[in-house]
Amino acid sequence: MVTDKEAPYISTNPSDIERIVTSHFQSSVGIPPVNVMIPTTWSDEFNPKDHINAEVYMDLMNPIIASEFSHIISGLLTNKASSPSTISYESVKHAEPLCHAIIMKLLNACLHTTFIPNNWRQALLFSISKPIDWKCYINKTRPIVLLEIFHKILSKILTQRLSNIFV
Repeated sequence: MVTDKEAPYISTNPSDIERIVTSHFQSSVGIPPVNVMIPTTWSDEFNPKDHINAEVYMDLMNPIIASEFSHIISGLLTNKASSPSTISYESVKHAEPLCHAIIMKLLNACLHTTFIPNNWRQALLFSISKPIDWKCYINKTRPIVLLEIFHKILSKILTQRLSNIFV
């Protein structure tokens, strides 16, 4: 449903739908404009701090070990939507040890090279209707974004390591 000067109509034109959906989700999630300048009152907050010992971060990029990987994998939720590659958390949780070793080798290569595969940076955006009659109005939907599972696992490992530093 499209509202044009307060007169709603239904559009089936794919380019109209793409334009409207893109506009809606870009404005609804508050995507920041390009070339944002940090206010001068905050610029010092982004400079290196002399009182923070940089050595506390030395282990952050260490290779992932089996016990750490197992801990993260055991905490993955089930019955969730699969990633864009169609790999689910259940598939990873119930995979054989050899598969876990291959996944760890891949994640460790990402840590070692500091390279994240481009397809891990892609996401699928779906619009899900809210628990009300949405009447074809996109603003009565909520977005759900599916991210690549191995990227999420690597993020969980790094997040856990950071939380261990700050605790």
